[in-house]
Amino acid sequence: SAGTASPRAAIHRQAMSISLAVAPFGVAFGVAADRAGLSTAQAMGLSTFVFSGGSQFAAVSTLAAGGGAIAAVTAGALLALRYRPTPRDANDTSEAPSVSIAALKEGVAFVMGTPILTAAMLLDFAATFFSSASALLPIFAKDILKVGPDGYGFLAAFPAVGSLIAGIIVTLLPPISRQGRILVWAVMAYGLVTIGFGFANIFALSAFFLAATGAADTVSTILRQTIRQTVTPDRLRGRMVAINMIFFMGGPQLGELEAGLVAKAFGPVVSVITGGIGSVVMAAIIAAKAPWLYRFRLSEWHEAQKEPGAVAPPK
Repeated sequence: SAGTASPRAAIHRQAMSISLAVAPFGVAFGVAADRAGLSTAQAMGLSTFVFSGGSQFAAVSTLAAGGGAIAAVTAGALLALRYRPTPRDANDTSEAPSVSIAALKEGVAFVMGTPILTAAMLLDFAATFFSSASALLPIFAKDILKVGPDGYGFLAAFPAVGSLIAGIIVTLLPPISRQGRILVWAVMAYGLVTIGFGFANIFALSAFFLAATGAADTVSTILRQTIRQTVTPDRLRGRMVAINMIFFMGGPQLGELEAGLVAKAFGPVVSVITGGIGSVVMAAIIAAKAPWLYRFRLSEWHEAQKEPGAVAPPK
């Protein structure tokens, strides 16, 4: 009938919605594969036989780090073991969401209609866009700190060291109750220590500030992930994560471009310092525009959700 969409049109809509989600991952995987030294044919073959995006990135990351083919395949296979279908709750009578443009719009509407999610994503984007000191580490190692390739290797490792230490400390401490306040301060701290790295001209001091960036980023990531996963219903969590990946993948890549352009025009030191300042200023603006973010607590949010019609955190 005229009012009923043809099967071909339904297939086209579903294919389009899948393409919108998969295309950014394809571009990101292509860049990662190229950096790992894979040829076009090898990258296409890997993406054909390894469908899971996480497994693809695990494989190319292993190759880029100097691992062999067996290690890369093993890393991808181990990661793929996580992807098992989760049985639906017996009490869940809702229909399974279909893959369609309407489902995509529903996910976007939920994220845009949940202020704490948009605020967390904007904070993530602001921090990674402006504070991209890692992109300029080779220049700092060679021309400013004059520590050579070995020193660069140590500098590149220090953010991970700080991240590990912060993760251990957060695990040992009691649960964080004022998530909004700590999240804002963590993003600001990330920008401040980035500024410190820009001013530092001693290897030990630079290493300290880089470790501090890893620590601040880890605290911020833990809080953002906890908030996102907690406030999102099960049926919308996948779509929320897909939308968040736009900020997660786009922020660092655009940030590296911004850092390179500013460094070319004004020098690497100015690029890092202004990037840290931009991160602090953007975090302050977001907190000022959404004052409830600074007071946000998951415990209060859960209590608010028990009230009929409650959607957003109390302002």
